[in-house]
Amino acid sequence: MNDRFGDLLSKQSQRGWDVQDVLWKEEESPRYPVKSQRSVGDEFTWTIPFDINDMDSSIIPDNVLHYSEFGLKKVFQSEPAKMFEAYILQYRYTFSGLKFEGSFWDELMTDRMKRLTRLQLYQIKPTERPPGAFADGTFRHLKHAFEKPSTWKYYDEKIPEWYEAWKKRASKRRDMDDSDTE
Repeated sequence: MNDRFGDLLSKQSQRGWDVQDVLWKEEESPRYPVKSQRSVGDEFTWTIPFDINDMDSSIIPDNVLHYSEFGLKKVFQSEPAKMFEAYILQYRYTFSGLKFEGSFWDELMTDRMKRLTRLQLYQIKPTERPPGAFADGTFRHLKHAFEKPSTWKYYDEKIPEWYEAWKKRASKRRDMDDSDTE
């Protein structure tokens, strides 16, 4: 908070608004859903079942939306969402620009995407690989798009499996953290 924010609070109080803190004491636990990394369609998402029988299907699978993430924190600033894309993913995914410890896209997937990209690149003949892919004998992040061969494998269909495994590990870490603080 700062004085500018205080001025805004003062104006709202003068107009009759009851100024409250963003989170109550019981909501300050790291396990409280509002403060955690969230995904669209997770167990805390409110949904309205619409009749979609006469609607055209999207060309982008539902998983792309479901495994995109967002987050809320007790801060008075916004951070734009970021796009996660990798050579071995056919689609781009959104994740929160807010820093959360242990974010699926920010931590786990980055290393996995690099390893799987490297495996795909090794299947291409050295003379046909994108320039600079293995400079000095080590994998380098490719700065530009390149024509992928017909044998190139995309791993979007594995994301639900990876996400569920990540959720289990994250839950175990939270349980251990909670037992340390008791």
